[in-house]
Amino acid sequence: MRRANPAVQSANWCGSVAHPPSTDKIKNMHGWFQHPSCSSRPGVASYPQAAAAWVGIDGDLWTSALFQSGTVCKIDNSTGVVRNEAWWQWYPSGAYTISSMPGELDCQID
Repeated sequence: MRRANPAVQSANWCGSVAHPPSTDKIKNMHGWFQHPSCSSRPGVASYPQAAAAWVGIDGDLWTSALFQSGTVCKIDNSTGVVRNEAWWQWYPSGAYTISSMPGELDCQID
Protein backbone atom coordinates (compact mmCIF):
# COMPACT_ATOMS: atom_id res chain seq x y z
CA MET A 1 0.00 0.00 0.00
CA ARG A 2 1.38 3.38 -0.94
CA ARG A 3 1.40 6.02 1.78
CA ALA A 4 1.03 9.70 1.12
CA ASN A 5 4.00 11.77 2.24
CA PRO A 6 2.89 14.55 4.54
CA ALA A 7 3.56 18.16 3.59
CA VAL A 8 5.75 19.78 6.22
CA GLN A 9 7.09 23.29 6.71
CA SER A 10 9.36 25.18 9.07
CA ALA A 11 10.50 28.77 9.39
CA ASN A 12 12.66 28.51 6.25
CA TRP A 13 11.59 25.49 4.15
CA CYS A 14 8.66 23.33 3.19
CA GLY A 15 8.23 20.06 1.36
CA SER A 16 7.29 16.44 1.55
CA VAL A 17 8.73 14.18 4.23
CA ALA A 18 9.15 10.40 3.93
CA HIS A 19 9.98 8.30 6.97
CA PRO A 20 10.93 4.76 5.90
CA PRO A 21 10.66 1.93 8.42
CA SER A 22 13.85 1.65 10.49
CA THR A 23 14.63 -1.68 8.81
CA ASP A 24 14.72 -0.05 5.35
CA LYS A 25 17.67 2.08 4.31
CA ILE A 26 17.21 4.85 1.77
CA LYS A 27 19.36 3.74 -1.16
CA ASN A 28 18.79 6.60 -3.57
CA MET A 29 16.99 9.89 -3.82
CA HIS A 30 15.69 11.82 -6.80
CA GLY A 31 14.58 15.42 -6.89
CA TRP A 32 13.33 17.57 -9.72
CA PHE A 33 12.90 21.31 -10.01
CA GLN A 34 12.92 23.95 -12.69
CA HIS A 35 15.75 26.47 -12.56
CA PRO A 36 14.27 29.89 -11.78
CA SER A 37 14.61 32.81 -14.16
CA CYS A 38 15.52 36.27 -12.93
CA SER A 39 14.04 39.66 -13.49
CA SER A 40 14.15 42.66 -11.18
CA ARG A 41 11.29 42.75 -8.70
CA PRO A 42 8.92 45.63 -9.44
CA GLY A 43 9.28 48.43 -6.91
CA VAL A 44 12.41 46.97 -5.30
CA ALA A 45 15.51 49.07 -5.86
CA SER A 46 17.95 47.13 -3.65
CA TYR A 47 20.43 44.60 -5.05
CA PRO A 48 21.45 41.82 -5.20
CA GLN A 49 18.18 40.04 -5.93
CA ALA A 50 17.97 36.27 -6.30
CA ALA A 51 15.70 33.27 -6.83
CA ALA A 52 16.74 29.73 -5.89
CA ALA A 53 15.42 26.18 -6.12
CA TRP A 54 16.93 23.10 -4.45
CA VAL A 55 16.39 19.64 -3.01
CA GLY A 56 17.66 18.34 0.31
CA ILE A 57 17.99 15.14 2.29
CA ASP A 58 16.66 15.38 5.87
CA GLY A 59 16.30 18.56 7.88
CA ASP A 60 13.05 17.29 9.41
CA LEU A 61 14.14 14.85 12.13
CA TRP A 62 17.91 15.19 11.82
CA THR A 63 18.42 18.94 11.99
CA SER A 64 22.15 19.03 12.76
CA ALA A 65 23.17 17.83 9.27
CA LEU A 66 21.46 18.27 5.92
CA PHE A 67 22.70 17.67 2.38
CA GLN A 68 21.19 19.98 -0.21
CA SER A 69 21.96 21.03 -3.76
CA GLY A 70 20.34 23.41 -6.22
CA THR A 71 20.59 26.39 -8.50
CA VAL A 72 20.30 30.12 -8.03
CA CYS A 73 19.72 33.00 -10.42
CA LYS A 74 21.20 36.30 -9.16
CA ILE A 75 20.86 39.87 -10.36
CA ASP A 76 24.10 41.38 -9.11
CA ASN A 77 23.41 45.07 -9.46
CA SER A 78 21.07 47.68 -10.89
CA THR A 79 22.51 47.19 -14.39
CA GLY A 80 20.61 43.90 -14.60
CA VAL A 81 23.65 41.62 -14.88
CA VAL A 82 22.32 38.06 -14.30
CA ARG A 83 24.40 35.12 -13.04
CA ASN A 84 23.18 31.52 -12.91
CA GLU A 85 24.92 29.17 -10.50
CA ALA A 86 24.64 25.59 -9.25
CA TRP A 87 25.68 24.76 -5.69
CA TRP A 88 25.85 22.04 -3.02
CA GLN A 89 26.04 22.20 0.76
CA TRP A 90 26.34 20.05 3.87
CA TYR A 91 24.40 22.32 6.21
CA PRO A 92 25.31 23.94 8.60
CA SER A 93 28.62 24.42 6.71
CA GLY A 94 28.72 26.95 3.89
CA ALA A 95 27.61 26.31 0.31
CA TYR A 96 30.02 25.62 -2.56
CA THR A 97 29.48 26.82 -6.12
CA ILE A 98 29.74 24.14 -8.82
CA SER A 99 32.05 25.81 -11.34
CA SER A 100 31.34 23.59 -14.36
CA MET A 101 28.88 20.87 -15.24
CA PRO A 102 27.24 19.32 -18.30
CA GLY A 103 24.11 20.85 -19.81
CA GLU A 104 21.95 18.25 -18.09
CA LEU A 105 23.02 16.94 -14.70
CA ASP A 106 21.87 13.61 -13.28
CA CYS A 107 23.22 12.55 -9.89
CA GLN A 108 22.75 9.40 -7.88
CA ILE A 109 23.88 8.96 -4.29
CA ASP A 110 24.62 5.34 -3.34
